[in-house]
Amino acid sequence: MRPKESLCGFLLFVFLGGCGYQASLEKSPPSNLIKETEQEQTGGYISRIAIPVFNNKTFEPLIENAVTRRFRQQVIMDGHLKLVAFRENADMVLEGQVVSFGQSPLSFDSKNQNAATEYRISVVLNMVLKDSKTAKNLWQKSGITGTADYYVSADSSVNRAALDRAIDEVSKVLAEDTLSEILHLYR
Repeated sequence: MRPKESLCGFLLFVFLGGCGYQASLEKSPPSNLIKETEQEQTGGYISRIAIPVFNNKTFEPLIENAVTRRFRQQVIMDGHLKLVAFRENADMVLEGQVVSFGQSPLSFDSKNQNAATEYRISVVLNMVLKDSKTAKNLWQKSGITGTADYYVSADSSVNRAALDRAIDEVSKVLAEDTLSEILHLYR
């Protein structure tokens, strides 16, 4: 590398460093989780919440990820609580278990009564909201149930996509209802 190019690179590095830009090799939390600072603490208010990945007690693969994602998204969209990445930075922790997942046929093909054309899924959660400092239960509810419907076809990949959309839909409703109930406690 020529000295002129080295000098330009060095000056660029110094200039950008002075403007607040910095290179970092630290692993950061997922972008959908808010990294908090000391200024964001709000006195005695319970305002920061951590939502670890839910526990899956069912045989439906990865349903815990879909449900957890929707709960986190709902916290971000609502804006009353601040989602933090780590329990240590939270005032409270919302823990959840997916305890039941079921599918039942809702309607059948008029030509073939053995072939379902629409299914209803049911998802049941158990939830606990804990104070992160004392581990005391602040709120607990079991048997929180949500349902969603989806249509099936002869194509299994289309059916899987439809099922995933139904899981996302029911997760969204469960998150909205549950977080609304929790927020009602603190208003």
